[in-house]
Amino acid sequence: MAFDVRMAAVLTGTTVSQLRRWRREDVFEPEVPPADGGGLQYSYRDLMALRTIAFLRAKISLQRIRLALSVLRKLSYDEHLSAYKFGADSRSVVLADEDGNHIELVGQPGQLRMFTFGEIFAPFTNLHGDNVVPFQRPMPHLEVDADKMGGWPTIANTRVAFDAVAGIVDGDTITVDQVSHFFPTVTTAAAQDAIRFDDMVRAAR
Repeated sequence: MAFDVRMAAVLTGTTVSQLRRWRREDVFEPEVPPADGGGLQYSYRDLMALRTIAFLRAKISLQRIRLALSVLRKLSYDEHLSAYKFGADSRSVVLADEDGNHIELVGQPGQLRMFTFGEIFAPFTNLHGDNVVPFQRPMPHLEVDADKMGGWPTIANTRVAFDAVAGIVDGDTITVDQVSHFFPTVTTAAAQDAIRFDDMVRAAR
C-alpha cells in the first residue's frame, strides 16, 4: 500500500512542503518510487520514520537531525529508519541499539530521555504547535492497522476504507445517515469521522 504525500503529511504531523524539502535535502527518501507524474508516495514504514523525524523536530533543529542521520549511516546502521529507537533533548540525538546501548549521534552526552513507538504513535505537538493526530486512531471511529489494507485508514473494526465512505456522501443525494444502506457496518458517527478525515487530507499543504 502506498500513501500519497497529503495522507503522509496528516498522519505524520508534517506538511507537504516539508516532505518535499526533506527529500530534496536528503533528510528522508521514501522507499516507494514516485507515482506517475512524479508525486511522492510513502510506505507504512516510511510513515513511522517520518513521524519519528517530526517527533524529533519538535525538540531539536533539523540541522542536528540531519547530522544524526548522517552519523547513523556512517556507523553502518543501514536498516530502514523505522527500525530504530531514538531519544533527544534540545541539543542531541541518541540511538538505542538492540543490545541496549545508547549511542551518541550529535553533541555531547547529556541527560536524555528515550522514547518509544508508543509515544510516537500517541498524539503530540509538532514544531509548528499543531496537534498531530494519533497514528493508529486518527479519528475516534477510524483506525490505521498495518495488517489491514496495508495500513490504509479504515472505519474501526471493519475493512471499509475511509475514502470509500467519504466518496459517496455528497450531502444531497446521499447523506451520512444513509451510508449504512451501502456499508451496513458503518455508523453515522463513523461516516462523519471519515468525512472529517478526508477533509484534513485534502486540505494538507
